[in-house]
Amino acid sequence: MHEEKWSAGYFVKPIRNKVFTGKVISSINDLIGCGNCHGNYEVLVSEAINIKAEWRCFILYDEIIDVRPYGMLIDPKRKSYLYHYDKNVLQDMLSEFMNIENRPSACSMDICVTEEGKTLLMDLIPL
Repeated sequence: MHEEKWSAGYFVKPIRNKVFTGKVISSINDLIGCGNCHGNYEVLVSEAINIKAEWRCFILYDEIIDVRPYGMLIDPKRKSYLYHYDKNVLQDMLSEFMNIENRPSACSMDICVTEEGKTLLMDLIPL
């Protein structure tokens, strides 16, 4: 709703699942396909980061049972095979997850590695 934020280059993702795909908004044109003029969707907003590789981690009963490459963009310049997540950071994420009261028994956790080599949590999705 705030026009001055349209050109700031923020990543925007709807809180309500599947309303639209999360994307970086750099101009009013980037809002095309993000709902409709009558909807005022609640969104999560964050600074855009340069993601080099992504993985989806599957958690079942407080244990990571699988980690798979995820979200690879179709971009011939993106050499995601050159990057890997920090297993210690992933283990710390799991430990923090286990501190959540009433956490789901099954969920997926999306993680990424940035251009600077940082391993970050992107999303936690109950299954």
